[in-house]
Amino acid sequence: MEHVAEFLILTAALMVNLGLAMGLYFAALMVLRPVLKRLLTPQQRVVLWSLGWCSAYLWNWYTIFSWIRLVPVTFRDLITPRTMASNAVPNYFLGDWMGPGGYCLALPGGAVFRVEVSQTAALILALVFWAGLIAVLIYLNRGERAVKRAVRQGEPLAWEGNQPDILEALRDCSVQIRLCDGLDTSFLYRGGIDRDWTASGKYVVCLQRELPPERRELVLLHELAHVKLWHSWIKTYTSAALILHWWNPICWLANHYFCQDLELACDRRVLNGLDAGRRREYAKTLVELASGRQLWEAPLAFGECGAQVRVKAAAEWKPDKLGRFLAGWAVFLALALFALGGPLDRGLPQDILLALERQDSTVEDLTQWAQSSIRNHSGVAQVQVEELWLDNVESRSADLYVRTPDGWWSGCLHCQRRGALLFGWSALDSPPLTRDMYRVR
Repeated sequence: MEHVAEFLILTAALMVNLGLAMGLYFAALMVLRPVLKRLLTPQQRVVLWSLGWCSAYLWNWYTIFSWIRLVPVTFRDLITPRTMASNAVPNYFLGDWMGPGGYCLALPGGAVFRVEVSQTAALILALVFWAGLIAVLIYLNRGERAVKRAVRQGEPLAWEGNQPDILEALRDCSVQIRLCDGLDTSFLYRGGIDRDWTASGKYVVCLQRELPPERRELVLLHELAHVKLWHSWIKTYTSAALILHWWNPICWLANHYFCQDLELACDRRVLNGLDAGRRREYAKTLVELASGRQLWEAPLAFGECGAQVRVKAAAEWKPDKLGRFLAGWAVFLALALFALGGPLDRGLPQDILLALERQDSTVEDLTQWAQSSIRNHSGVAQVQVEELWLDNVESRSADLYVRTPDGWWSGCLHCQRRGALLFGWSALDSPPLTRDMYRVR
């Protein structure tokens, strides 16, 4: 039972830390959104959003992309007070659960607060996290099942006859079309709707039956753009991320703007292939089919996510000039590089001292260990430690600098569950003190 409780606490803490880091990234994108809307295309903004969604539950994402550092300071450098012991995920609180005792609440700005956490309190917080996750999963699954029931009652659109070219393009992409009654708006669905359409990678476009032919073709062009841009796969990943991070309101708000950019990206792709008259017709279609609300249960719905914004974008459409195109890609690449790199292993001196404290060790004990270890290494009969300093702190280790009356020594301090190790001693010719070092008192 104890192992089960520890697993629940560790996994919940990991997900919370992932969600906090992702929320900070999304908050930065939302603050910059007015500027990014002018400089970047909607699809470029979709990619920037996706960099955040990919970090929702793939903790190895942080480790892999920590090696990509082409700029001196990255966004993750700014928001990462420390990393977890087993990966490069930012660790704000309880990421490395070591049992009841003192822990540090570390904020991105550098502030550190000590908090006492009992086993019961940690387990209650973990159970609240998992209970909320299950509740959201049940709610969204119920809505998805209702959509499937409505779609199954639709009538498959026949391919035979004199059909527009768009139908042939959709068939080439393995897309089935159904005419349905009572839909708020048309939408694209990926996955199994009925027994004869369950293969992975299949799509279903659910059209409102009352759509006239000219409107129907424009909607199909929009849904084909979603397929070509792989938006359905991205949206599926995003939905799973929202379930995991149900507790973070920033993620839900970010999803609204993310979905808006998905729709704007498809709108722009369609508009690029239409003449002036059909572009006006497309804008009218947006006005008429707007649902006026976020459709959580219907993925990639044509009329969701800010019809006013989309109509304005359609009305103001202009082909990209070469200068604007190149400038946009330069800004996009700079932001992507700024978002990817980060620290691989960063710790706090306070965590090292708390790890010693959980082993019933004090600063005096550390001083005695250092004296004994240096004496054994150097062969000096008497060693008097006057000061202890920590530097280059990682999640469970740090460089330990010791000042004695005869000079300075440097060694490595490594904390384990069963105790601390001191090794690698060497005498220094000059004082090593820097502004980043932490004095142990």
